[in-house]
Amino acid sequence: MVTFELTDFYELKAPDQSYYFEYPQGGRVVEDRISFEGCEVSFSLSESYKAEYVADEMIDEKVKDDGDVIFRAWYRDNVLVNYSGENSKIGYSFWTEKEPTRCLKMVDKITDSLTDQPFYQNKKSGFKVKMLPGFEVSQLPSGEGIVMKRVADFPSVDERGKDIVLNYTVEIGALAEKNYSKVADLSEYISTNYSEHTFEFSAAGVYVDEGRGDDAVRHFFAMDDGDYIYELYLKVPSQYYSGHKEGFKVFVESFGLL
Repeated sequence: MVTFELTDFYELKAPDQSYYFEYPQGGRVVEDRISFEGCEVSFSLSESYKAEYVADEMIDEKVKDDGDVIFRAWYRDNVLVNYSGENSKIGYSFWTEKEPTRCLKMVDKITDSLTDQPFYQNKKSGFKVKMLPGFEVSQLPSGEGIVMKRVADFPSVDERGKDIVLNYTVEIGALAEKNYSKVADLSEYISTNYSEHTFEFSAAGVYVDEGRGDDAVRHFFAMDDGDYIYELYLKVPSQYYSGHKEGFKVFVESFGLL
């Protein structure tokens, strides 16, 4: 059976707003179909895919209702021929007819991930954060977290007094580090690694401000029961830092443990 842990986000642009679902990293989304390791999962607002199964008297249907999400399995002669997940609140359905027995876990995970408020979830290290609109997202190579980047504009004036627009990169990341050093708490971690920097404790963790060449980096650290140290960070050219500090605080507030 096909399973996956690392994911990318796909944006569904509906007439009224956008929705998002997670699909396997390394998979492909072409038009209305997701392909990954031989599985093909289709998606649509239409329920027409069900028509032939509902009308076929030789088909047995089994339904699992999980509130807003409904899963359906259709069997012909006790062989699974179609498996689907439908989000009745949002209206999208996901289904597979190609080797459905291999691919039903993929349908489950994609359907369950459909949302209008996308969150990145790292089940390996047990944390989640809200995805930020307008950012390009990349996974860190070992699956420890994500990095989001976008190019921002800053209106300015050149030496001749002419209006210009300066561009710079905003980078925001979220990751988990195994507590290999077995530090007891965040105070010990900060004193060991960031004692020469400005830091500020909050109820949820600790902020650390760091100058790194021409960039300003603001870290936020949190811990769980001691297995992992979680880091969220903002990196921008120093002169633009103040314009992003409050937005980073809102991003930090979206952090949670699974």
